[in-house]
Amino acid sequence: MATDFIVPIADLKPHVNLSLMNILGAMVAATRLHQNGRFEQAEQIYRQVLAIQPRNPDALHLLGLIEHQFGRNTEAQELIERAIRNKPHEPTFYVNLGQVYRALNRIDMAEQAQRQAIELDPNIAEAHSNLASILRERRQLEQAETSVRRALNLNPRFPAALINLGNILKDRGQIDQAIESFQQALNFGASRPEILNNIGDALRAKGEYAEARTALEEAINLAPDMAVAHWNLSLLHLLAGDLPRGFEEYEWRLRLIDADSSRFNKHMWDGGELNGQTILLHAEQGFGDAIQFIRYAPLVAQRGGKIIVECQRTLVKLLRSAPDVSAVFGKGEKLPEFDCHVPMLSLPRIFNTTLESIPATVPYLSVDEQLTSQWQSRLPNEAGIRKIGLVWQGNPKHINNRNRSLSPTNFQPLINLPGVKCFSLQIGGAPVHNVTDLASDLRDFADTAAALNELDLLITVDTAATHVAGAMGRPVWLLLPLIPDWRWLLDRADSPWYPTMRIFRQAKVGDWSDVMDQIMQALADHSMPMDLNQSGRI
Repeated sequence: MATDFIVPIADLKPHVNLSLMNILGAMVAATRLHQNGRFEQAEQIYRQVLAIQPRNPDALHLLGLIEHQFGRNTEAQELIERAIRNKPHEPTFYVNLGQVYRALNRIDMAEQAQRQAIELDPNIAEAHSNLASILRERRQLEQAETSVRRALNLNPRFPAALINLGNILKDRGQIDQAIESFQQALNFGASRPEILNNIGDALRAKGEYAEARTALEEAINLAPDMAVAHWNLSLLHLLAGDLPRGFEEYEWRLRLIDADSSRFNKHMWDGGELNGQTILLHAEQGFGDAIQFIRYAPLVAQRGGKIIVECQRTLVKLLRSAPDVSAVFGKGEKLPEFDCHVPMLSLPRIFNTTLESIPATVPYLSVDEQLTSQWQSRLPNEAGIRKIGLVWQGNPKHINNRNRSLSPTNFQPLINLPGVKCFSLQIGGAPVHNVTDLASDLRDFADTAAALNELDLLITVDTAATHVAGAMGRPVWLLLPLIPDWRWLLDRADSPWYPTMRIFRQAKVGDWSDVMDQIMQALADHSMPMDLNQSGRI
């Protein structure tokens, strides 16, 4: 994600009437050191200036920027906010404060700061580019593109803005234009490893996997510690079914995302014998990831561990049914004492997972008896009727949601099929004619599981409900875009992760018609009741 900071040399004005003219000279010298990457020397001078002039806004601002560049963002925020109090109409301060807020995950405040900078100076390209990055993160892609193009109108040779534009175009499915924008950024001084990584990621989104791998490997050769390139390369290995190499590279994600490891004052488990120690398995990323990888709990228990789990609160009741788990806590709850921890998505690497060794025994999650009784009365069996659950959209915040979701109108032939009664498990979906909406009764994923237990089949796009059905051993038909998530591999109609799953794949980007034709034919091939056969599939 390309962003930009401003380290000015010009217009440095000491805030008080000085007789000590060496202050101004010191600030100019410090700023030049700062721009040349000699942060520690610049920091010393800024602090010396502030010892004489504690309210000097330029020294406060630039020292705050150095704190940010060292990763000390709380201190950076305090310093730059002090600078603004002493010089409230300087747009540069707001640009950099916005970047600090973003590093602190205070996205609303980051957006507000960039907009304040633009209000003070509409011609500040960095603010428009940074605002575009924030809008992209919010999935407001059209507005993001408008903002970044304003930045490029102001400065057509602005590498960070060209990279931002490329990322936005990639997200909008305009892959060739995205790659062109990345290449322009390279012409104007962008880092070659960063551009190769972005091009590799774009080529993966286009389905040109061999070319993507070449670009990412070249990026890593040039910058061996470039975590994002390793992570992107891991997705290619995993998609190709090379799970050992894929999960090894996947560990680089821990340098990029919040896997919650930093808040645990315990060591991360490396797979050794636990000898009765308590180990915390903690969720990261999405709901589906936690559901998919809680399957490793019995293997952890075999190493002698007492397992506790931390996950998203709406998963707590469901994951309590996982085998060998002694307790489950929602994020934000006080945790009991434990000896070590591990993020769930690190478990496949620890257990040397291959396609042949995936722990895929189902069900490994189950439904509470009281919920079973409630949902049996809510969804009674009817003679000659197949009860089919539908989900047509994923999380709107997911980066690939535009490609993996479809319209409920795509399901209309199925909805009108004689002998079929359809139920919507779509959270936040509008009512659909002739479809019973269950969403208001789905308080958490335990309810989702209980509802699925009473349905004959779930037909869904790639969402958390997919994983709930698969983990419970329920029949699930998964509708996939042409470029799938890594876990579903390529060119397979089944999943080694979930034996009761059948996969229907797009043949053309954005075209679900052929997929729905396959669904209709598959339904016609199955008579009542829709029981599992010996292979575990319907």
